[in-house]
Amino acid sequence: MLANGAKIGYVAPEIAWRYFEPVKARTEPVTCPARRASQSDHETSGVEMLLDFSALPVAAEE
Repeated sequence: MLANGAKIGYVAPEIAWRYFEPVKARTEPVTCPARRASQSDHETSGVEMLLDFSALPVAAEE
């Protein structure tokens, strides 16, 4: 995951498989809205950003 060209995180392996091939096939950069996580999210899990993937292409469940 990049913001202004700098790496700020990654997509958890548990869901990444659904997005990898559809996103890889795109010819233009893929974007999605994000917001800062709460302080408690950061303190308990290290999560800094919450991403809204609802408009991204996904692979069908197997």
